[in-house]
Amino acid sequence: VLGVSMMIPSSRLLLRSRTTSAVRRVPLSPYASSYNSDHLIGRVVERKSSSACYHHRACGYLAGLHSFSSDTASSEEERQFDSFESAWDAITLVPRDLLDDFEAELWESQSRKFVHGTKYVSVIDAIDTSIDDERFFRYLLWNERPHLVQTAVEIPSIGAPYRHYARSTDSNSAQTSGWIARPPSPVSETHLGGLAMALPFWRQANDPGHLPNCLLIGAGGCSLAHTLTANLLHWNSSLSNSTQTDCLMTAVEASPEVVQASKLWFGAEPSSPPASFDLVCDTGELYLKSLVRDDKAPIDVLIVDAEDGSAPPASMRTLDFWTNTVLPTLSTNPVIGVNVIGSEFDVANLVQTLETVFSKHSKVLVVSPPSEANVSDRHKLIFVVPSTNDDFDCDDDLTHHELFLARDALRGCVDLPHAWEEQVRIAIRERFVVVDGKLTT
Repeated sequence: VLGVSMMIPSSRLLLRSRTTSAVRRVPLSPYASSYNSDHLIGRVVERKSSSACYHHRACGYLAGLHSFSSDTASSEEERQFDSFESAWDAITLVPRDLLDDFEAELWESQSRKFVHGTKYVSVIDAIDTSIDDERFFRYLLWNERPHLVQTAVEIPSIGAPYRHYARSTDSNSAQTSGWIARPPSPVSETHLGGLAMALPFWRQANDPGHLPNCLLIGAGGCSLAHTLTANLLHWNSSLSNSTQTDCLMTAVEASPEVVQASKLWFGAEPSSPPASFDLVCDTGELYLKSLVRDDKAPIDVLIVDAEDGSAPPASMRTLDFWTNTVLPTLSTNPVIGVNVIGSEFDVANLVQTLETVFSKHSKVLVVSPPSEANVSDRHKLIFVVPSTNDDFDCDDDLTHHELFLARDALRGCVDLPHAWEEQVRIAIRERFVVVDGKLTT
């Protein structure tokens, strides 16, 4: 989940009840990348229930815009409705032609187009005109929190099908059976690709003669799952004695609507060549418990990219979750990556919890996204990495430090390997520790 906003036109949408003659004008103010919550002022104060209801693909997104309020909201003008559900009920009564006008203005003013929309999920394609050559991107949004981008991928054109693999014509390219994977998502669109560093962290700390069993909780649009799977396939082809043919990547997503969107618009269909990952619709907690119940193979690499308004959800921040739900599913030398959005206190609490559970054989690294990601300091990536040292001492030269990842090890896993290399270097040198409930270095 990335705090990069989706821009919307600064026009007005007419909210009109089909059962009254009242017309309310609700302005749509543009989001800024620094999101200051001065959005969508107005209120529908006269509306009667109606059995007439249709689901225009923009309804869910607009319901989110009219009901979302930032953490710093200080006025009723911050939002028009007390809940997403009440906003949804009102938006579905807006005449279709007005919603079509909103879509048209969104395209004309922001070069953004809805390609998919349900009550809770929207997929928007956009043209990036900030560079000389036009580039096209696809975004997955959870409508209740429309300012957060769940997944971002580059696409060939607006509305085009997304395929993570293409036929390779370059004999020197890294490929698998004639297929070549797309590069990782640009860090400027989503810094969450940095979670893929869990793979080189694991490879550096374990026997490279076999592949890790990987689990991603919070699949979203599956761009991270695609990148992880492509690297597993590439590693497998480089192992001379490899006999592994089973899928070693499982992505778990709790929302059926997100699973549907990922299959339709983000190439997550099981038949996608040259191979795919298992996409499971379930909650992270229930799936982890099923691994123990069904005596499944232990997890080597666990990535938690789930959110419920905070990341990770409150239920995944507790000592009980990590001790009784996660720990029994892990192998003896695992790597864990966690996406965190929260205050310094939130991050410090989670760091302290992870250190309590894993400090015996691991170190906890707090990696900040590079500046190219353009996100606030509320965003962190936390890694639990195997370590044989009792302390964290390091000198100026980190080249041979056991936790250091050089850019060559990061290629294929992340966009801008040099930028992430520097962030890992900073995380080691200026290691965060918890003192009196606060993070310090």
